[in-house]
Amino acid sequence: MIKLVIADMDGTLLNSQKQFSEGILQYIHKKSKEGILFAAASGRQYSSLKNSFEEIQEDMIYVAENGMYIVYKNQELFSHTMKKEEAMNFVRIGRSLSNAYVIVCGKKSAYVEKENEAFLTEAKRYYAQLEKIDSLDKIMHLDDEVLKIAIWCDQGTEKHIYPHFQHFNDFLVSVSAFDWMDIMPKGFNKGTAACFLQSYFHISKEETAVFGDYLNDLEMMKEAKYSYAMKNAHPQIIQASHFITQYSNEENGVYKELLQLLGN
Repeated sequence: MIKLVIADMDGTLLNSQKQFSEGILQYIHKKSKEGILFAAASGRQYSSLKNSFEEIQEDMIYVAENGMYIVYKNQELFSHTMKKEEAMNFVRIGRSLSNAYVIVCGKKSAYVEKENEAFLTEAKRYYAQLEKIDSLDKIMHLDDEVLKIAIWCDQGTEKHIYPHFQHFNDFLVSVSAFDWMDIMPKGFNKGTAACFLQSYFHISKEETAVFGDYLNDLEMMKEAKYSYAMKNAHPQIIQASHFITQYSNEENGVYKELLQLLGN
């Protein structure tokens, strides 16, 4: 019996218009009342995730910032932060790349220094709390903790950004979408978040289902018997998963699969 469902957001629960499939929120609410736990695991910040599930906020576990920050019923269950000195090192490298736009992701807010209309429009999709500051150097003195660094590049992060950071072996450098990349302390990811939730709620891998589509979901796929790559997933996610959804994120793939797994 499945007791825990963990799903990525963009490319998985959401379609290309960043919308949920019709009926999925009502379905989660119904199944939550039956005792099944649902978690949204995303590179998005906590505030953004919570806003997305506004009508069923109390039903959801929020695995924000790719596993760095976990909140349930307004209670912080887990967090792991990055030293500000380390964060600033990545900021400086990002600044040196002409096609890179850096976000410092804190618990209270996300912070940017560049004013690019396309970048800010995209960033606001994932960071409901987003603050423009004169210089990211100021994070050294801000009353906030740093969870991760995010970098946006509309030319593609896997090709243009990742090679400049891949040698940082003490950190997890994860391509989270075509145009996004995240940098986090090594040893913490969506997979470790899944393990934490299983331990916290006394749920086994055999009682867990996960859904994902991109490389920041890779570790999570290994932590569930019912690991589903979306039909539209990155080839590495498909290879790492036990199952592939019959339908893509554009075709309500997660919802249709859950109906098969959990019933109406």
